[in-house]
Amino acid sequence: MFIGAFDDDGTLLGAGILTKGEDPDYPSEAWKIPATDDQIAILHLLAVGPAARGKGGR
Repeated sequence: MFIGAFDDDGTLLGAGILTKGEDPDYPSEAWKIPATDDQIAILHLLAVGPAARGKGGR
């Protein structure tokens, strides 16, 4: 699933790719909090546009 964040004028600020459930390409580890596949999403890619860099909250 592609996700994106845009500002009010439509400029893309950031984007990412999520997959739902555990990924078979990654070794299975025990979660500290029990979760089913429908409660898990894995972030595979995160990109932040130049106009949005350095503007995160603290």
